[in-house]
Amino acid sequence: MTVKRSSVAAPQSIAVLQTEPLGLAGLRYVRDALAEFAPEWSVELGGICTEEATLIVVPEGGDDLAGPSFIVSRANFGYRLDLVHWDRMQSIGLFPDLADVMVALQQRLSFDVARLHAEQATLH
Repeated sequence: MTVKRSSVAAPQSIAVLQTEPLGLAGLRYVRDALAEFAPEWSVELGGICTEEATLIVVPEGGDDLAGPSFIVSRANFGYRLDLVHWDRMQSIGLFPDLADVMVALQQRLSFDVARLHAEQATLH
């Protein structure tokens, strides 16, 4: 028995989904998720258009003594999370969706806020 194989491979399509622009739905999602693990923190929508919108997560009062701020921005195929503290920006990572951003943010907040409280306790 012989099997005939085509010399030309059949093209396989790979679906690549673009990340949704940040807007009011993303703001509500992050605000609701943030309320569950850091209710004293707030989030604001910034930017001049939906293509360049960002979500800024800040501690109560927006004071660097209370903790770092975080910026969520849209990347080509995900969301970028950056930490801003004392005028220094640090990239945390690129995530496929806002749920993963919130998991990373929760982990970062629990680590950074605990560290800040420990530093403040040793200064007194």
